[in-house]
This record gives sequence, C-alpha cells and structure tokens, in this order.
Amino acid sequence: MKYHKLRIAWSVVWGIAYLLLIAGASEVPSVIEFKNEVIRLPYFLLVALSAAAVAVPWLRWRFSLRTLLIATTLVAVGLGWIVYANRN
Repeated sequence: MKYHKLRIAWSVVWGIAYLLLIAGASEVPSVIEFKNEVIRLPYFLLVALSAAAVAVPWLRWRFSLRTLLIATTLVAVGLGWIVYANRN
C-alpha cells in the first residue's frame, strides 16, 4: 500500500463531488460552453463519471509495456480521427 493516503484523499474528493452532484442535480448546469459551442451533458453521465473516479485508485491493474503501447496507440488514433472529423 504505497500510496494509501493519496488513494483515500482521491476517493474523498470525488466522493464529495458525487454527493454534490446528486444533492444539487437541479442546480448543477448540464451545459458547458466552449468557444461559442455548447455541449449538453445529462446529469447521470456526470454522476457516473464521478462515481467511477472514486473507484479507480482502488483497482489493482497489472499490465505490460505492450499493453501500455497498444492503449497509447489507440488513444492517438482516436484523437487523430476526432481532429480529422472536425476539419472536414
């Protein structure tokens, strides 16, 4: 348990965000404006993402360098596809 206190702090911060999203769901904006573009996000997506962020540090993931390189390549291809789609 090398980073036990950091895991606890991470879980507490995201747990508080999770509870605030649930408690004030009607007051939390679901619209994000970025450079004159509006992104609409449903509340359950924000709640699910914050709940997932609470659990992430407690999962024990063991993976090899090959798995890391494959994941990095897939992320790069995905981001490249998004840029290509936005330019056309």
